[in-house]
Amino acid sequence: MKTFPRTRHRRYFLTVLVMMIFISLCLPFQNAGATPRGAFSQISFVANIETAGVTVSGAGLPASAQMAYRRVGETNWQTGHNLVRIKDGRLVGSLFNLAPASSYEVKVTDGTGEIVGSFTTQADELLFTPTNIIYVNDDAAPGGDGSFAAPFRTIQEGVNRARAGDTSPRGGWGL
Repeated sequence: MKTFPRTRHRRYFLTVLVMMIFISLCLPFQNAGATPRGAFSQISFVANIETAGVTVSGAGLPASAQMAYRRVGETNWQTGHNLVRIKDGRLVGSLFNLAPASSYEVKVTDGTGEIVGSFTTQADELLFTPTNIIYVNDDAAPGGDGSFAAPFRTIQEGVNRARAGDTSPRGGWGL
């Protein structure tokens, strides 16, 4: 069995070691089985009277994240349903049994990141100011224009000529 002289062996070992270090620095580092953590970038809400939809955007978001909420001014957070990732990569979820016309804070966490936002639910009664009032009276003469002085004779005539924002105090309908 042939042996290498000591200096030759050291030179070979050092050359291999330097090459391994050089190659490892040039290749991207990847952990086997590890998923890169994403970052939350934006939280948005669609608030209704007693509910709210919650959406979180970002890159590489997890399959789900924990949601907590509280009324503005309260100290304790309540646990909400987990947000889940949908096909486009966003996290979505909903809050239920909220108080009308109230402000809330929402906190979403995934164990490493956190994002906080706020919204206000809508009032119990939504205000509506009609742009035009259409009058209907079944005793009116045919050919009316829907005004108080010349109402339509049938509700169907009013419906046929109504536009968005119109209302009828007599018939109780609005579009």
